[in-house]
Amino acid sequence: MIEQYNFFDRETYLANYLEDISEGHDPLDYYISVGQHNSHKPNNIFDPLIYLLNYPDAHYLGPVLHYLERLRNGEASIGDLCYASVFSDIRQQISWPGFNVQSQELKDRDRNQGIEQSEAFAQEQVLEFTIDDKKYSLVAPSADDLFNRIRDDQAFALSRLPHGFWDGLLYLSHARDTVTAKIAVLAPKLQLSDDDLDRLAERACDTILPEMGIYQENFLRELFNETTSSEVSKDHLRSVSFKWQPTVENRVFGRTDTMGGMELDQLKFFSKYFKPEHSVFEAMIWKRWVFSGDVMRLPVEARDRPVVLVGPERMAELGMRWKLPWFSHVTIPLINHERRYRSYELRYSILEQCKDAVQVAKALAIENGTKKPLIVFQGGSFAYWLIARLHKWDPSVFYLDFGQSLHIWFLDNPEVLAPWLTFHPRLIMENCKLDEFYEGLGIHLAAPFGLSMSDEREL
Repeated sequence: MIEQYNFFDRETYLANYLEDISEGHDPLDYYISVGQHNSHKPNNIFDPLIYLLNYPDAHYLGPVLHYLERLRNGEASIGDLCYASVFSDIRQQISWPGFNVQSQELKDRDRNQGIEQSEAFAQEQVLEFTIDDKKYSLVAPSADDLFNRIRDDQAFALSRLPHGFWDGLLYLSHARDTVTAKIAVLAPKLQLSDDDLDRLAERACDTILPEMGIYQENFLRELFNETTSSEVSKDHLRSVSFKWQPTVENRVFGRTDTMGGMELDQLKFFSKYFKPEHSVFEAMIWKRWVFSGDVMRLPVEARDRPVVLVGPERMAELGMRWKLPWFSHVTIPLINHERRYRSYELRYSILEQCKDAVQVAKALAIENGTKKPLIVFQGGSFAYWLIARLHKWDPSVFYLDFGQSLHIWFLDNPEVLAPWLTFHPRLIMENCKLDEFYEGLGIHLAAPFGLSMSDEREL
């Protein structure tokens, strides 16, 4: 019946579950034998879990066959397939958690310390914390350590799970509680597994916050399969951060210097996927080196090798601005008209594009006798997913996610002016010698980047 009613969308299924399907296994056969029992979606419209909430008795026959039987009998309607038919009011019920805003006192302290001790950002910093009596640490290596490794052509990967990712997991946890309560009202006798509840919460969040991206079908499962793996290479430096900008003080969170319930919840998420024995780095390192000025070593090292940028279209001029002799660009699509990051649903296609670009870059390196290619990412959790797979596929090149630190070369674009940049505008301009850089481009930057350092103290 699934084939008779053209109910299985092969392209959509592969875009969501490719890594679940054994090599050589037909996607439809896999869905019938395995996927439908794991609540996989056979197409973009039908959600078997939503259908079960509408028709709890479908549990016995299975939601797909139950629906198709009703369709054959002329009893089914499109409303049965619609998310809104069950969770029409869930957007109001789930609100973004009340992340505590940084106090003015703490903000002033961070600003003054950053100005007075900016050289400290170039030094190693170790952030330590304890969860359930287990000790963890996040290491921000010194700028010399990492840039010397790039200079010496010792290839490695560095991926990042930034603070927004962990905020998103906290939101997902709240959504799961709300979804569970809703199920108890709608279908009190329906018994869903923990995995089904997780899927339902992710799909709820994907509907409410499509711009987050991480809730795209099956993405988090694929990402966490990597974080919990015991086969991670020592040359894959995995990094996380729980703050939006660096601090001179050894604080795990930027918004507070105390550990409240929300902070502990986020650290517990972290401890679920990273073990104390894992080497984990602080994802703030590039921003730290923006504040210290050491990030300016990057374009110098990049000119000795082919560079591939994997990032949004607005960063396409990076090769020109860094004056790179060998440069190419793999575009990561940003939010579309539906407020959705299409990159997450196109992840396998983008992965193949990256592999093609790496092979071209390696050929260029051999042809021109250069150092190993540098694959530059700007993509947070999406780049993390890509880097994990690319480094495992070919560890002979550099895969480095620089995140928003690349924005300092695009300060003439108002779209990139994130809060951390405007927190220390003149510190960044002077330590990175960006006045000369923008003068060379014939670009005059408006305030606050045109202020003096004394003016910055008074902001």
